[in-house]
Amino acid sequence: MDDPNAEFEEKARAWRDELAEIARTRWKHIKSSEARAQAVLDQFFKYEDTPYETNDSEDFFNEMQLLDESIKICLDSRSMWHFIELAAQVVISSNASGLAGKRHAENRAMKAEVFAWLDANMAQYKSMDAAAQAIAGVVVPVTFRTARDWVVGWKKLRSAGTP
Repeated sequence: MDDPNAEFEEKARAWRDELAEIARTRWKHIKSSEARAQAVLDQFFKYEDTPYETNDSEDFFNEMQLLDESIKICLDSRSMWHFIELAAQVVISSNASGLAGKRHAENRAMKAEVFAWLDANMAQYKSMDAAAQAIAGVVVPVTFRTARDWVVGWKKLRSAGTP
């Protein structure tokens, strides 16, 4: 009688070998350790924002297995240091972007307030300069130049068909 576990293990071994061959084929042309590290990093961060619980598809599972094989094939003692350095740069950049988003949240809120005000009141003004003059320091605490830039942005959005 055949052992069902042996049959399963044989299929799993063949499947892993197939994935390893795909990974070797995908990465064999990359010679430098920096390029190998970058290739693995690109694949690594491809699924960065995808939670595991929402991605139980076979394609996702295969891609994760392919990533595992790529790590085994591409990262050696030299390229691992490049990988760590590149990953650290991505994390630092991501953190800086998040902090910049928080830092500029108030300006985005003021701009949205100005756009809403312009939707309601622009018809009362003969020019964009007049509207910007009315906005600067009165509607929101910004300079005339900033208000004028926002009025131009609002006007461009409206000319593109935005109601």
